[in-house]
Amino acid sequence: MTTLVLSVIVPTHDATSTLERCLEALEASTLPRDRFEIIVVDDASEDATLSIAARYADTVIRLPDQPRGPAYARNRGAEIAAAPYLAFVDADVCVRPDTLARLVARLDERPDLAAVIGRYDADGAPEDLVSTYRNLRWHHLHGLAAGEVATFWAACGAIRADAFAAAGRFNEWHFSAPPVEDAELGRRLHARGLHVELEPALEVSHLRRWTAGGLLVRDCWQRGVRTARLLRRHGIRLATPGPRGAGANPPTELGLFIAASLVIVSTIFGMHLWTLAIVAAIVIVVESPFVASVGRVRGALFAVAMLPLHLLCELVTGTGIAAGWALRHLVGDPRPEPTVEALAEVGARTWPPLPTRL
Repeated sequence: MTTLVLSVIVPTHDATSTLERCLEALEASTLPRDRFEIIVVDDASEDATLSIAARYADTVIRLPDQPRGPAYARNRGAEIAAAPYLAFVDADVCVRPDTLARLVARLDERPDLAAVIGRYDADGAPEDLVSTYRNLRWHHLHGLAAGEVATFWAACGAIRADAFAAAGRFNEWHFSAPPVEDAELGRRLHARGLHVELEPALEVSHLRRWTAGGLLVRDCWQRGVRTARLLRRHGIRLATPGPRGAGANPPTELGLFIAASLVIVSTIFGMHLWTLAIVAAIVIVVESPFVASVGRVRGALFAVAMLPLHLLCELVTGTGIAAGWALRHLVGDPRPEPTVEALAEVGARTWPPLPTRL
């Protein structure tokens, strides 16, 4: 009798453009099909997502009414998962044939390891400047963070079901939208002394096509604000502890903060040109390893072409970090609804479950 070892949870919302390729890639895994289950959680889609999911998934959960976000959707999938290991795969991600098998093997080899995560590959994104730039950016950052990290990556990551429950699952009460709900879970795992490993060789392809506006608003501004405001808790810095970590490293964080501060000051006092030159110089110096890596992967012409976009993204991210830092110190942490807080204080059992308090 074959034992189910892995539950693959795929949250979706209006994902017809990528979901079928995602699920086909999972079906093509070298891990025997009877050793893993696919659970698709349809977060109130209005397109044909549900019918696509039904052709491939062992279980499809349909969340009605209105979208509640990936944190909520992943938690609902985890609630019915039957395997001891949970793998989270985004609907716009294609795993490689050996990805699932390697995730399982790594957790089997390391009983002390709570979770293992991968990264985007360097050539799987749609062939346009914005999407390719964004993909290469995160490919590079995760490559720098190889080894033990204080984060989690829900685009493609596996975690022990008991560790996931002990850490309090994804915090759906604070995070009704991406993009930092998985990193926040990773911080709680780290705070509990649970180990997460980033394995750069576990590469997956990202199918999402980004627009410049979507990149600047969601991946730069919102990530910067939410990271600075919500992740600086339990004594954990924005830059992850230890010699290496996923996300912004200390020089990058400092450079972004200085750059954003200079722009804000120059806007107030009308000193634009020389300030922008200083900002560009700071970012180029701090980010020169990334620019060089892009040149090696895509050539010098692409590296030059993406440089203005990179400078703009770093500026927006830095401004978001500055805004999040100010909000945290002036306003404090965002708080759940009063009813949710009251229930948490008295230890009431609710559905959905309240996040675990450290």
